Amino acid sequence: MSPSRMLERQVRYLFVVAGGLIGFAALGLAQQPADPAQRPTFRAAVDTVTLTVTVLDRNRRPVRGLSAADFTVLDEGEPRPIVAVEMIEVPTVRPSSRTVWQDQVVADVVTNESRLGRLVVLFFDRSMRSGWEVDRARKIAARTINELGPDDMAAVVYNYQLATPINFTADRRRLLDALNSPVLGTQRYDSGDCFCGICGVESLEQVAKALEPVSNRPKMVVYIGSMIPLSNDSRRNPLGTCAQMLEPATAKMFDAAQRAQVIIHPVDPSGVKGWVSESLRRLAENTGGRTILGNNTPERDVPRLFEESAVSYLIGFTPRASRGDGRPQRVRVRVRGDDLTILAASSYRPAPAADDPPPPGAGATPPPSSNARAIAGLT
Repeated sequence: MSPSRMLERQVRYLFVVAGGLIGFAALGLAQQPADPAQRPTFRAAVDTVTLTVTVLDRNRRPVRGLSAADFTVLDEGEPRPIVAVEMIEVPTVRPSSRTVWQDQVVADVVTNESRLGRLVVLFFDRSMRSGWEVDRARKIAARTINELGPDDMAAVVYNYQLATPINFTADRRRLLDALNSPVLGTQRYDSGDCFCGICGVESLEQVAKALEPVSNRPKMVVYIGSMIPLSNDSRRNPLGTCAQMLEPATAKMFDAAQRAQVIIHPVDPSGVKGWVSESLRRLAENTGGRTILGNNTPERDVPRLFEESAVSYLIGFTPRASRGDGRPQRVRVRVRGDDLTILAASSYRPAPAADDPPPPGAGATPPPSSNARAIAGLT
C-alpha cells in the first residue's frame, strides 16, 4: 500500500471509529429527532450547492431569525435562486458557569435524540517550533477544549509521524491528556519526511472527507500552526515540482472542505513577528473561518470562535452553469442589513459534467506523500 493510501486509510479509520461512537448515520438530515420542533427541514437536491454561513452584527454577535429573503448568493457575480435556508443554533455553556461534575461525567452514548452540537477537530500542524511555540499551542488547544459546549465533541489530530490521534469524545480529561504528546515540535515541513510540504493539505483533505457524511451539525477545524504550504507559496519553488504537486492538492483540499461544510480557523502560536502567513489567511478565507494571528496570547481569542459559531445557516442554492474547466467558482453571500459581517466559503468546485475536461493536475501522478504515518497508531 502506498504511503498516501496509508494516510487516507488511517484518517478515515479515525473518524469511522468516532462515527460509531456518536452515530454518524443518526446525524444526517434525513433523521428526525424526537422533538418535532427541532426536526431539520433542510433538503438539498443533487443539483444544489450548500453553504454554511455565519452572520455577525457590528459587535460580532450572531444574528438570528434570518430567512431566505434576507440572503443573496452570487455565483461568479450572478444572483442565483436560493432553494432552502435553515438556522442551526448550538447551546453553549460558559466555562465560568460549568460545574465540576460537568467536566468529569461523560455521556457513554449519543443517541438520535441528542442535540446537535459542534464537531471540533484540533489539528496540530508541524509548522510550529519546539519550546515556547509548542507551549503556546497547548494553551490554544486547552482553551478550545474548555470552551466546548454541552453537546460538542472534539477529536485531536497531529500532522506528525508516530502520533496517535484521539477519536471524537466529550471527555475533556482525555482530550487534555492528549495535549501532552511528546511529538509536538519534533518535526518540521523541512524534516525530509513531507515532500514539498504536501502532508499538511493532504491531512486536512482527509479530515474534511471523513466529516462529509455528517450533516446538520456545525463542523470546525482549529488549525494550530504558523503556516501551511499551499499552491501559491512562492517560497517553495513555484515553477518546479512542488508547485505541480501543491496546486492540485490544495484545490482538492478546499474542494473537500466545501463539500463537507467544514470551517477552518487558523490559530498561529508563533506570536508577534515581522511577517504574517498569507497561507493562513487564505485557509480561513476559502472556508469561512477566522484567523488569530500576530498575537502573543492567541488563546484569549479562542472563545470568539465558539461565540461566533453559536448560530449558523445552511443555505442551498442552484449554481450557475459550470465553465467546464474544472476550476473553483467564486461565490459571495450578501445579507440584508447594515454593519454585518458574513463568514462563508469564497468558492466551490462545481460538479463536473460528463463532457467536462479533467481539472488541472488531475492526470498527474505526484510522488506519494512521505507523511504516511502522520496519523498513526490506527491500523
